[in-house]
Amino acid sequence: MTTSTLKLRRMLILMALPLPGLAAPPESQTGGAEPKQETAAKAKVIELRKADPYDISNHLRKWKIGCPVIPVGGKTLMVLNPSPEQMEVIRAVVDEYEEYADPVETRLRVEFLPIGSLSRNRLNATLYVLGKGFRYAIDESRNLLIVNGTAEQIEAARRLLRKLQPDQRPVTLYFTFLSARVNPDDEKPASNLPDALQPVTETLRRSGFADIALVAPIVVHTSAGGAFETSGMIATAEEGESSVRHEFALHGSIHLEDDGEKAFLTVTARVEGSYRKGQSHYNGDVFSANVTTALEMDKPTLLAASPAPVENGDAVILVVRAENR
Repeated sequence: MTTSTLKLRRMLILMALPLPGLAAPPESQTGGAEPKQETAAKAKVIELRKADPYDISNHLRKWKIGCPVIPVGGKTLMVLNPSPEQMEVIRAVVDEYEEYADPVETRLRVEFLPIGSLSRNRLNATLYVLGKGFRYAIDESRNLLIVNGTAEQIEAARRLLRKLQPDQRPVTLYFTFLSARVNPDDEKPASNLPDALQPVTETLRRSGFADIALVAPIVVHTSAGGAFETSGMIATAEEGESSVRHEFALHGSIHLEDDGEKAFLTVTARVEGSYRKGQSHYNGDVFSANVTTALEMDKPTLLAASPAPVENGDAVILVVRAENR
């Protein structure tokens, strides 16, 4: 088959493919249920004799045929969910690179693991050095595709992704309480509190926090406490890394209890936040948690000294710190 005949054949096949703008709308646009992403994909595998699979996949990417064609290993092309027409185009392109490679239709189990902002080159190099023992590829939607992997291999890949991008892991927020005596009749009873926070902020900074979010003081006027809503930001900085900001919002209530001898403040809050690194924002990386804690709780994670029991008229400041778990 001559080169001109191959080009004509490929052009005719492409003309027969549906145009992207005229494709049928997905179910979500026609009133149906949202389609679920499956981890199993019907695939065809082309084992190549001499051609470079990356050359062929790059060639096909320029044609935008509409289905993923992914190099897997040194001499293998994997085509996910191709139509017969799309497969004809791929065959025609493969014919240009080598005599003929008969595609073997098979059923592959493909696990999709998002890689977020992780560099493809870094992930590829790490997987190559570690030799994880499974066939994998990285698609254009920034997913790590594991082909016919065992449960242990898939879990190992998940652990590796978490290790390579620790700043995207869930954040645990801890509350540190500091109370100070104020005059409840003062129009600005909390105006003298920043000085009292100096020891706490210095301790947090020495612990590796570049910036500390100080939640607005809450003045306790009655034993019933009250609701509060505030927000802030913590910036952590690791050696050799740009700072990672954990933005959060607190929504909750305070309650003052008196057992006859001492009074304690209990804070119940819902924490919601997201991550920001430099000028970029990690879409979808949102954390939330319900937090209930009290002044009398003695946690090693709390960096400030235990404050005195709270009484009416006290102003309570919540100092929030975050860490990756």
